[in-house]
Amino acid sequence: HRSTDEGTSWEVISPDLTRNDPEKLGSSGGPITADNSGAEIYCTIFAFRESPHEQGVFWAGSDDGLIHLSRDGGKNWENVTPPDLPEWAMISIIEPSPHDAATAYVAATCYKSDDTAPYLYKTNDYGKTWKKITDGIPADDFTRTIREDPNRRGLLYCGTETGISVSFDDGASWQRMETNLPIVPIWDLIIKGTDLVAATHGRAFWILDDITPLHQMHDKIASEAAHLFKPRDTVRFRYYSHSNDRKSPVYLSYKMTGPVTVGFRPTEAANGAKTEEFLDAGRNPPEGVIIHYYLKEKPTSTVKLSILDADGKEIRSFTSKKEQAAGSKRQAADTTTESERAAAELQVATGEEEVSIEDELQDESLSAPVAAGMNRFVWDYRYPKPTKMEDRPGVTARQEMMEANVAPKAIPGTYQVRLTVGGQTSTESFAILPDPRLPISEKDFKAQFDLKCAIRDRLSETNETLNQIQRVRSQVEEWEKRAKGTDHATRVADAGKTLRDQLRTIEGALINLDAEKSQPGVSRIKEKLGALSSMIDESDHAPTKGAGEVYTMLDAQLDEQRKQLRHLLDEQIPSFGDLVQSLAIPPIVA
Repeated sequence: HRSTDEGTSWEVISPDLTRNDPEKLGSSGGPITADNSGAEIYCTIFAFRESPHEQGVFWAGSDDGLIHLSRDGGKNWENVTPPDLPEWAMISIIEPSPHDAATAYVAATCYKSDDTAPYLYKTNDYGKTWKKITDGIPADDFTRTIREDPNRRGLLYCGTETGISVSFDDGASWQRMETNLPIVPIWDLIIKGTDLVAATHGRAFWILDDITPLHQMHDKIASEAAHLFKPRDTVRFRYYSHSNDRKSPVYLSYKMTGPVTVGFRPTEAANGAKTEEFLDAGRNPPEGVIIHYYLKEKPTSTVKLSILDADGKEIRSFTSKKEQAAGSKRQAADTTTESERAAAELQVATGEEEVSIEDELQDESLSAPVAAGMNRFVWDYRYPKPTKMEDRPGVTARQEMMEANVAPKAIPGTYQVRLTVGGQTSTESFAILPDPRLPISEKDFKAQFDLKCAIRDRLSETNETLNQIQRVRSQVEEWEKRAKGTDHATRVADAGKTLRDQLRTIEGALINLDAEKSQPGVSRIKEKLGALSSMIDESDHAPTKGAGEVYTMLDAQLDEQRKQLRHLLDEQIPSFGDLVQSLAIPPIVA
């Protein structure tokens, strides 16, 4: 039937396209429940598709083994059933090719007749001739659906009673897709953009995110030592998360998805990537650019993934080893005694460190996977994080968490990924696209990016200053310990206390020293910079005027504290170093 007024009225456009066998139309034994759903009715049109290329070309398949075609809008119909299709097969799916008007694919089943063989057919001439295409599918794994990928001609997906198979040669051969999909009947498949969506008889939807490697797959890849696939263009959607950030994998957390609260457990992948295992909800696709690469064998040398901007400048890199960030570049003076050498180390430790962003701002939490075969890595759009603050007592997880979103996100534009394995380097370009639902201009993206970069860099300076204070204080305290039991203990202790008090005053302006205690409204430069960046990160819009004013205020406050520390290091520390050196305090006191 056909309706041209949204179902208000219908017209018949075909004769009965089934076998209409009276023996198959009787009751199957009465209703199963008080409400008879009619599920046992036979001889029905089970599959119907209109050609995506030609108006008025209709394909119809019945559950009793017939396929009909009309090429004139339903005026005339032709029986085009494959001659070797079993008589009472159910035509489950008819798939007109998205690439060719004359090509169509059919999936059929006969399990109701105790025949579990797969039945897949292909025609390239509007059903005049058919070819059975089941090579590679197990003889007892019957077929329910078949789809052709609109992004690559001849790339077929088949849903069977136990899973999904794929063909790269238009059905000439099939191989099972080995994924985390459970063994379950696949009733239908659809390609949405570059994702493969499966509907199961378990009343569930499963999505294989990013099938672009299948579009690029060819036979030569298997012989390559390493192959980098071109990443798909990625829309920078925003994922909102309000949850308890517990690190224990057994701890149950909750987060809001609109008005609904769902439970999940935090998990961690082998390469350090943080994921979530939802207990009563589906999972979102990865938040970031999906990068696929193939390694013929697990390499013995370091594998490096680099993210580059459009001009080839490196943004961020990840290696197969969790390499430590570059250490302090200190050089001890050439001294003659242990005490003089220790004093010289104290002098050098107070100097500014010549450390580049590339050295100090590496992400130590993620590594590039290096399994033999296919590997997947997700770049979360983020640029490098701030310099990490060294471990210190009193620093809470909340203070560390405030810096999680300080790293700026890459703005929409063109980028590159570079894979380096041994002496081989491969580079592919990709694009980050803006969320089409949001009226955000390129100027807005750039304004937010610039301010977040500035905050990140100032927070790095704050952490570097705190690290410097920590190192100096530790050495001062060490000299106080060495002086104990000597005639100079009081003199060294008094000088050390004066220094430590001055250091603590500067430190207290940079960070809340009593963060474990409940002190509403108490925060310092470090916490305020982190909070400001997090607030800016809550949307894709340009920062407000107030945000810029707060940054200017914190920027000036940080400069003042760094100036005071510089004065202390230039004036007070040398005097203390001269004192301990002149007293010739032994480096080790029994």
